[in-house]
Amino acid sequence: MSILLTMLTNVRASARRTNATGWSSLVALVVLLASSSTALAGEHDWELRVCAAFHNPPMSSSTDGGVNNDIAAVLADELGARLTFEWILLDRVGVQRSLHRGTCDVVIGIGESVTGVVSSVPYLRVPYVFLTRSDRGIDIESLDDPVLRELTIATYPTGLPSVSLENRGIVESVREISPITTPQGLDRDTPVIDAVVDGSVDVAIVYGAAAARRALAEPGLLTIVPVTPELDFGPTILPLYRTWTIGVRPHDVDFRQRLNVALAARWDEITELIAGYGVPQLRVSRPPTAPATDPGVIRVGVIAPSQTREAHGMELIGEAARRGAILAENSIARAVDRDDVRFEVLFASAPSHDSAVRAAERLTALHGVQAIVGGFDDEEAEALSDLAAARGVVFFNVGSGAPTLRGSLCRPTTLHVAASTDMYVDAIVIEAARSDASDWFVLTEDGLVPEGYDARVAAALDRSARGGSVVGSARVPARQFVYFDVLDAIRASEAAAVLVVLGTEATDQFLVQYEMMGLDAVVAVVPNLMSQTRPVLLRYRQAAPRASAAPRPAVWDTTLTEHGADDLNERYTSRNAEPMEGVSWTTYAAVMSVFQATKVGAAADAATMLAYLADDTTELDVAKGPGVGYRSWNGQLRQPLYLIEVDPEAAWGSSVSARVALARVLEVVPMPRSGSDVRERLDRLGDDAATSDCTF
Repeated sequence: MSILLTMLTNVRASARRTNATGWSSLVALVVLLASSSTALAGEHDWELRVCAAFHNPPMSSSTDGGVNNDIAAVLADELGARLTFEWILLDRVGVQRSLHRGTCDVVIGIGESVTGVVSSVPYLRVPYVFLTRSDRGIDIESLDDPVLRELTIATYPTGLPSVSLENRGIVESVREISPITTPQGLDRDTPVIDAVVDGSVDVAIVYGAAAARRALAEPGLLTIVPVTPELDFGPTILPLYRTWTIGVRPHDVDFRQRLNVALAARWDEITELIAGYGVPQLRVSRPPTAPATDPGVIRVGVIAPSQTREAHGMELIGEAARRGAILAENSIARAVDRDDVRFEVLFASAPSHDSAVRAAERLTALHGVQAIVGGFDDEEAEALSDLAAARGVVFFNVGSGAPTLRGSLCRPTTLHVAASTDMYVDAIVIEAARSDASDWFVLTEDGLVPEGYDARVAAALDRSARGGSVVGSARVPARQFVYFDVLDAIRASEAAAVLVVLGTEATDQFLVQYEMMGLDAVVAVVPNLMSQTRPVLLRYRQAAPRASAAPRPAVWDTTLTEHGADDLNERYTSRNAEPMEGVSWTTYAAVMSVFQATKVGAAADAATMLAYLADDTTELDVAKGPGVGYRSWNGQLRQPLYLIEVDPEAAWGSSVSARVALARVLEVVPMPRSGSDVRERLDRLGDDAATSDCTF
């Protein structure tokens, strides 16, 4: 455990023993803690995981090195990263699949216009070339050189050189040579070059990198002359060159900018490196050198998921989260002069848990963020929580409700904006106290809550105004989709209500089968951020209209109007033409938490930010009313939840108003009561200091 983590543990532990008036006595310790965090800078390390063509010499190779191998090494050195490679087939599908599945975070050696990718500035432009045997003494200056009409010419079928020759009426003397298949894939270049080497043709027009590879292998045999004009103005404009860039995922524009800065910083070295491989180059403009990073700017890194084949629907969550962060940026811009509070939000996309960790490493080491926002499932949130603790930055968990992250796996540098599963359960129990449901069956899924979670539910029922008991329970493996044995157990238990803690898709299947069995018990679904979105609410309603009819708790809803929520929802909807989802609000609230700390001068480092935010007297203005703030004992945001009801008759449509109308807020949980202490009321949701398992 690092010095910072140890000292933070002491501070947060002291916070439990210190009342609001005694909090100032911790300031000296916090200052000492903040100064110790600078020692961690040397520990910062991150992985630059690069995808490159596995066999494309001299540009790249998994076995023999190449231009792009060396350029990636130069960039890793400039950026202070450890370099790893993933070797792929560098076609459009391979590039998109590798980035979008999180196989790598960078693809080196792609063109400027690859769909689904954002590219760096060009670092290399390689022309097509005239290739002749040196002993023939053939001298060609351009495509318009008269001597070209007297020669036999080899080139690729239907390639740009072939079109340029045809535009000049040079057809009969052109041999378009078909590619061959090799263990490494389709080889277009070797057959064309072989025709020159064996004397079958006088000249070949081939790609410059391929010609350089052969010339290096057989020194003195071949003469290489770049084709001119570089841009061939015929019936259409033909670029007789290929431009090379570095690609990243579409939302990683901040990372792309840092790659551009690194290219600029090592430009001369990269140019010389390319020349050392004999690769012909056309002039590429040196990218501008970026100004030095301002150490006075407070930076927040938002790591949002992106769609993959294995994680359907995550793009919806990721886009909603990004929009929430942008809404926070806009709110900050409206509130202050940027010269007074220098604040920046950086974005990274992560299709997998591993790529989320790499993004967090990059944001802390390369961009110097003071806080990370993310954690859109339990595994990712745990990994980011551990990384933040090790690196001495604050992690805002905006997606995972896992009780263990607030309990046995809690970290002193983690704050939880996402409501916990325990909070949702307590909200359901509070609401159930107003109904006849006293006998409960508890259905849980492995990995979502600890074993024996029915005891936690039983304790909540026992504390409630009406009381109640757990009369049956079942625990199923993750992603189990057949529940008929469980449904038989529910029927046998004669429970009046069923508490369901399952994943989004599993809940869908359970509701369908529950509806088929015709059971009468009320189904209370404990939500996650995905199942609170309107598309999923619609899916549940369509699949099981009766079983899914019960009101359910939510962290936010687009129909909220109190405490500034109406303005927030209206601004979000106007900007995005979408209802504001729960994950939009949690991400918004995380960014605004850092901003509020920034305004009072408490965001320069993790220590001072946590000392401010984890003080039980600190309240946040995040459109949820008074009393909202982070609990000192486990970092959970103390906040109200909302009971929402899905309209069984609402028609789904493309308009925003139709999607908003699908559900509405019934009430706040817990209900405000005149004269009651607001913090005590909100602390009815989730574990209090006495029952929390968090020990830091």
